[in-house]
Amino acid sequence: MHQYDLCGVGNALVDIEVKTTEDELSDLGIQKGIMTLIDSPRMIELLGHFGNRIHRRSAGGSAANTVITTAHFGCRTFYNCRVANDDTGHFFVSDLIDNGVGSPHSKDHLPSGYTGICLVMITPDADRTMSTYLGITADLSVADINMDSITRSRYLYIEGYLMAQDGSFEAAMAAAYRARTHYTKVAFTFSDLSMVQHFSNRIELFLSQGIDLLFCNINEALLFTHTTTATHAAKLLANYSKKGAITLGAEGALVWDGHEHFMIAPIPANAVDTNGAGDCFAGAFLAALLAENSMEAAGHWGCKAASELVTHYGPRLTQRQVLDLYLH
Repeated sequence: MHQYDLCGVGNALVDIEVKTTEDELSDLGIQKGIMTLIDSPRMIELLGHFGNRIHRRSAGGSAANTVITTAHFGCRTFYNCRVANDDTGHFFVSDLIDNGVGSPHSKDHLPSGYTGICLVMITPDADRTMSTYLGITADLSVADINMDSITRSRYLYIEGYLMAQDGSFEAAMAAAYRARTHYTKVAFTFSDLSMVQHFSNRIELFLSQGIDLLFCNINEALLFTHTTTATHAAKLLANYSKKGAITLGAEGALVWDGHEHFMIAPIPANAVDTNGAGDCFAGAFLAALLAENSMEAAGHWGCKAASELVTHYGPRLTQRQVLDLYLH
């Protein structure tokens, strides 16, 4: 009997959301639509600029958002990460626990330093642009992972952002090896186009070790496979993972299960914020799989959840939205 349904490994970042415009991003020298790593002085500068417009904050990071979403659908979850003994780190740990996610951390035993922050800038087209100061999560290593949480889980979920640092890449490889040798299934997400742009070799090395489930969006899929259509990309990605899903934004998703490809119809939504949409899709998808649904059914569930998420600001579904998904 597994103690957890899903165990995640990823960065620990407190998301701080602000509204902005394309012109303002340009004036600030920020490239729209992707994640950019920045240093502490730059983060202080940006927070000073947007300080009076902070919309909300929440425990975030690609894998954290997915694990929290899966927990909201009743799954037993655990999250491995690295946070510091500061107000931001205390907030992160409390937010995980409040959302039903197991954590290896106690507020009384955290290392000194600064917890990571992700400034999420939302433009009127609902796109999200992120500037990230990793802080102590940049030092994530194998030592930060509770390996028993992996062996006691049905699925391990790893985010693509871990490809960016030497230590976190080693941690991702070690976690996946632990999973494979203890019959825990491995799921992986590309996380962001910037990871494919700059770390495709590491992604390919990670995937070549063998995974069970792959998540990515259409832009990431096309760039990684050097193709021009989702169908062709899915066929090539199936060489790395027999099962997977490519999200297509407002056009739905393409899912494959090792035998067939399924086009998942989009669900119309009045999008105001796409931050976390892919993470939410993956979390709902995993929850459906863990409930023994088919890949096609999981794709529909993921699209339903993501279509709800984008109708409000923030990377998580509200309790009311989760209930509405069950009822409808």
